[in-house]
Amino acid sequence: HEYLLGLRQVLDNFAKGDLSGDIRLRGVLAGRLKALQANLLHITWQIQQVAGGDFTQRVDFMGDFATAFNTMVKQLDASRKSLLQKEEELTRLTRTLQGEVAQKGRALAALKKSEASFRYMAEHDALTGVLNRRSFYDVAIMELKRSRVLEYWCGLIMLDIDNFKRFNDTYGHLEGDGALKHVTGVITTALRQGDIFA
Repeated sequence: HEYLLGLRQVLDNFAKGDLSGDIRLRGVLAGRLKALQANLLHITWQIQQVAGGDFTQRVDFMGDFATAFNTMVKQLDASRKSLLQKEEELTRLTRTLQGEVAQKGRALAALKKSEASFRYMAEHDALTGVLNRRSFYDVAIMELKRSRVLEYWCGLIMLDIDNFKRFNDTYGHLEGDGALKHVTGVITTALRQGDIFA
């Protein structure tokens, strides 16, 4: 009766998942329980190895359980390899995308710089760098409207270079261009911050 109670206690422990007990019983049944305990402890260790990333673990005992365990480990290993391949592909795609984003960023910066350059060329005189006639009209109309709304005075000064045609005809267009640049430079240094020169 005590022997059967001891066997029952061992089996109860196994059913609860407790494999740590020391089986002190003797006999054929106790021997089979000790073998089962050793097998379960070994499988527990193998499961811990698989959980740690060792997918080489295989069980060659315990029949259907061994087949199921080995199939599970093979599937886990295949899933891991597939995930690693997908991670590598994602990493490669991410790098490619980052390269494209950087390239588009550089192209956008170049485009903005080019746009600013073209806008400047469209609004300014190529020789003197001051506003051209069309830009002057746009800015002047806006300033006149603002002065009317805010009720402040707005002045307009027109300059003419005396005998400029004769200067051009006498000294040539290159010297005439130089004279225009010089006059523009002198006027520019005399302007206030809010003044418009065209």
